[in-house]
Amino acid sequence: TYVYSSGNNVVSPTTTSDYTVTGSDANGCENTAVSSVTVNSVPSVSAIGGAICTGDSYTINPTGATTYAYSSGSNVVSPTATTDYTVTGTTNGCSSDAVVTVSVNTLPTISVSGNTASICAGSTVTLTATGGNSYLWNTGATTSVTNVSPASTTSYTVTGTDLNGCSNTAVTTVTTTTCIATTQLTSSNCNSTLTVMDANTRLYCNQVGGATNYEWQFTDLATGNIVLTKQRGAQWTDFYLTGYFPSIQYNKIYSIKVRAYVGGTWGSFGTACTLTTPSTSLAPTQLRSDFCGITLPSLNSTTKIYCDPVVGATNYEWQITDVATGNVVFTKQRSAQWTDFYLKGYFTTILYNHTYSIKVRAYVNGVWGTFGNACNLTTPAVGARYAFIGVEETELESSVNINAYPNPTSEVLNIDFDNVPTNASVEIYNMVGELVLTQQLSALNNTINTTSLANGLYHAKIIGNNKLLYAQKIVKQ
Repeated sequence: TYVYSSGNNVVSPTTTSDYTVTGSDANGCENTAVSSVTVNSVPSVSAIGGAICTGDSYTINPTGATTYAYSSGSNVVSPTATTDYTVTGTTNGCSSDAVVTVSVNTLPTISVSGNTASICAGSTVTLTATGGNSYLWNTGATTSVTNVSPASTTSYTVTGTDLNGCSNTAVTTVTTTTCIATTQLTSSNCNSTLTVMDANTRLYCNQVGGATNYEWQFTDLATGNIVLTKQRGAQWTDFYLTGYFPSIQYNKIYSIKVRAYVGGTWGSFGTACTLTTPSTSLAPTQLRSDFCGITLPSLNSTTKIYCDPVVGATNYEWQITDVATGNVVFTKQRSAQWTDFYLKGYFTTILYNHTYSIKVRAYVNGVWGTFGNACNLTTPAVGARYAFIGVEETELESSVNINAYPNPTSEVLNIDFDNVPTNASVEIYNMVGELVLTQQLSALNNTINTTSLANGLYHAKIIGNNKLLYAQKIVKQ
């Protein structure tokens, strides 16, 4: 028989303990034995849970034990919904459990909107992604909205990511087709107001590569009716307004659209532009561009200036203002359709070395138009050829024949003449304009003694009846 110091052969020590066992045989003899029971501590197993996106895996990484067993059979789990997993850890045969929770976040629903129907190759379409917090397109764009211009049918992929870090993708395909480019009035003509409308007035549209014709369509905005459709019949982009549209009206607003003809096919009309015609047919005019803002090289009775012509004009009125004083100093109606103006012939009191502002208006069908832009015109400092006496060659008296000789002269200058008035006289000026010699002329006295003059260049003039009869450079040597 056996007797245990613990009272039972089953013991549950909390620490390592020794136990004595006393055994007795049939003869009543006894003996003892000591048994030592070692107590190992239970492992403290722990593991951290987490969250994944649908379709992802989660790896459980426990600590606190030597070996582990998982309720899922593996430490890598792929739950489709939030799930708890038990981990059993064992050390020295002692085990304990830990519970891990893995949450599952659903994927965001990413979508793309935009005109993905057939577009012209190379045209731009805007794609917009929604459903995520951030985006990445296969083009490299990182915004929700992106513009693409495919040359051929192209698929575009966008990856959207939500605030949980879960991502999903959407794919859209933009289909392209070969199109004829649209056209419209050029920027300088589009939505413009004409100041003049005559046979030379032209509009222009933007050129389309390969176009062999253009069709122009005019709509009267007041009625909404199409009032003209005209095919240009050539590759030219200009349109003679009154030539091709002779019934066009003044003081009207038209909507104009243009389309191109390429490779046997008409394209679509482009963006419409408005065009406002002048309120009246009386177009303004002004000095021609080659006279506007210039200084005249000479000024005499034959000097002419010109204004721009106005179709149908039967008269032009010229208004000349002295820029220095701001006063209108001359007004003249040409009384004919001619656009030229004899400057000194009509404006006889015109001054040299002066700047004038000149405006012109036209008379058409019994109505005076408005004055056009003013242009400045500056007269020469003095007459061109005979600056020393302030006259022009054309002002010489042509009915008088005069000859002065010899030239050069060393002593006497002879004057031969006919038809010279009895009060004619000779005046000789030096090169700085000083009068250095004067003498009356007559049939008995027609020689000039120049010995008192220093050698050099002089200007001589002969005057009679307050007219310039003769002007000549002479050389004294």
